[in-house]
Amino acid sequence: MAESERALEYVRAFAAGDIERLGSTLAADLRFTGPHLSVDSREAYLDALRADPPKPCDVVIVNVTEAEDQVVVFYELLKSGGTATLAQWFKLGAEGIQETQLVF
Repeated sequence: MAESERALEYVRAFAAGDIERLGSTLAADLRFTGPHLSVDSREAYLDALRADPPKPCDVVIVNVTEAEDQVVVFYELLKSGGTATLAQWFKLGAEGIQETQLVF
């Protein structure tokens, strides 16, 4: 599977609110950095999502850029209260997403 497809699987799983499917895209030593959360493991990230799960919504992929083991995805989450525009950088390895940074 191309690196961009693995990153898009994460984005689609998040938009669907499917934490378990999202977890399957992540390396155990994931490093996640976002505006409201920074964690250094897959389990810590999944625990945070389980405590405050994402509400399912539609997603529109605006742009995907890939270079070697890195992918950047620009996307919109279409929620009942409006549209959130996000940019997310991913670094991928053999085990899955190793690092990601979210900006919105």
